[in-house]
Amino acid sequence: MRYYRIEIADTPTVDAGLDDNGNPITYKDVGNTPLYVYSSHLPNGQMNPGALNVTFNISISFLHNSANVGSFVQIQGLPLSLLSQAYDLRKKHIRIFGGMTKNYGMDKDNIGLLLNGIIVAPYGNWEGSNQTLSFYIIPSTFVDQKSIMMPWAKDQKLSEAIKSALITSFPKHRVVVDIRPANDVKALKAQGAEGKNIETFAIALNQQKDVYKMTSAINMYVHDNTIYVTDHPLGKKIQLETKDMVGQPTWSDNNDITVSLVLRPDININDIVVFPKESAILGVIKPSNNIADSYFNRGLNADIKNKPIFQGEYMVLSVQPVANYKSPSPQDWITFLTLSTINAEDNVLVERVI
Repeated sequence: MRYYRIEIADTPTVDAGLDDNGNPITYKDVGNTPLYVYSSHLPNGQMNPGALNVTFNISISFLHNSANVGSFVQIQGLPLSLLSQAYDLRKKHIRIFGGMTKNYGMDKDNIGLLLNGIIVAPYGNWEGSNQTLSFYIIPSTFVDQKSIMMPWAKDQKLSEAIKSALITSFPKHRVVVDIRPANDVKALKAQGAEGKNIETFAIALNQQKDVYKMTSAINMYVHDNTIYVTDHPLGKKIQLETKDMVGQPTWSDNNDITVSLVLRPDININDIVVFPKESAILGVIKPSNNIADSYFNRGLNADIKNKPIFQGEYMVLSVQPVANYKSPSPQDWITFLTLSTINAEDNVLVERVI
């Protein structure tokens, strides 16, 4: 069964000291009691037959990527009393959970957090009997748009300077920095860097590959209130099954492919996905030239059509959950992945720090 849960909560401020001018600094806090909750399931775990229809398109990618845009969510069928209060939702925290519950196609529940961010542009609409509430969402790091100062002392490692700078600018976020020794260069003299916001800082870090002749670029991304900085896979290997895939993967760019999976929250940027070698269930039926067999995808080429055309391991570059809860189409409840081939030196299993 499809599953979703949307929580909207206040954005309290937490005293975090004083800035250079002696003014109080406050930062966003996450985890407070939700003001509104919309879910496909009741508190007892049973499916809610009166659940509202929701659609969303969530974008998660590296911060230096120009495709890293905000996410969109729409809740349909809300009462007019709530639509008149849409302006009250501006800058509220929102968390979206999604996935699939245990059923005939799933061995166990696979539900989890898809998005944790800030509502920046809520708006309602009323057309006849169609009442909707829509909003755009961005990560909380984009709201403050804080500048990042990175002092880099002589003989200090780059990873240490990056972590110190990010912790100073975003003390309410966890910071995980993982850079290989070959790329973790030391400063020959005292220097520094500055980014007017986290996106420009991420772009500057990504460009250091050419400056210091690094073996791989440094990427930065934000997920679940954690800022990740890495130059190699910082995640877990995930073995895919043919039943997870909604269609065949296809090439999208040099060394990049895209694939659609049934909506799942357990795949993140920099994880490694492993394509299955076996065919889908229908593909193992003995091929024949019977017309009925061809109709049910059991013809002479069934085994080829039901086996993934890509094999091996790929690194996740971007994750895009796309959903329309009440749509019967399997294409309306998917996680869209952009994957890249990986080098042998990157092909290691590293447990993600949670």
